[in-house]
Amino acid sequence: MTALPPVLILAGGKATRLADVLPELPKILAPVDGVPFLDILLNRLLRQGFTQAHFCLGVMAEQVIDYLMRADMADLRVTASIEDRPLGTGGAILNALSPTRGQRFFVLNGDSLIDYDPGAMLARHTEMHKEAGVTLLTTAVADAARFGTVAVEDGRVTRFGEKSSDGPGRINAGVYLFDRGMFDPPYFEDRRYDGSDISLERQMLPHWVTQGRVADHPVSAPLLDIGTPEALAGAAGFLGPISG
Repeated sequence: MTALPPVLILAGGKATRLADVLPELPKILAPVDGVPFLDILLNRLLRQGFTQAHFCLGVMAEQVIDYLMRADMADLRVTASIEDRPLGTGGAILNALSPTRGQRFFVLNGDSLIDYDPGAMLARHTEMHKEAGVTLLTTAVADAARFGTVAVEDGRVTRFGEKSSDGPGRINAGVYLFDRGMFDPPYFEDRRYDGSDISLERQMLPHWVTQGRVADHPVSAPLLDIGTPEALAGAAGFLGPISG
């Protein structure tokens, strides 16, 4: 079995939409059926065969680190970086590039979970390597309004749709596989972006799409997302299908 690259988990954002239900907890520690979401995520990473995980932390980082220090992670080596100011999802990745120490790495959103085979995604990424330095996991949903859609042609992502269109569609499932070089010129240049933070979803990915550098890895699986109070309340019902 091919060893998996390291995985970065994006878990530094402020849970604005969950502030009323999680006033004193970071989103990644939200309870799902009585179990912290982080515990579910760690168990998933271990079962999938990951051996290195790096957490990109920010708001209430101390609580996450305390939990990680007490967790039984067996063969999973865990590190973390803490933002001293909000960096956005793209900035969080840039801040963590040194600890990855590899030419490829996975990135996961820390508030979602989906059933996929990282080995198959790595094989897909290797297949598309000469044309695409980013592979994006996508899945189909009955209503894409909350997520926005992903348009794909000949295995490459060609466009991202707005979060407004009702009805079925293929969406970004929050799992990525990157070549390290995608964060260097000519594929990425800091001066292209202004402001105090950098968004992977709104700035980096659309830029790479225009370069034809984003491949699609489609799966047919439900997406567990705890980003809103309604989604968090219904998350326990997803654990069965997600766990398989």
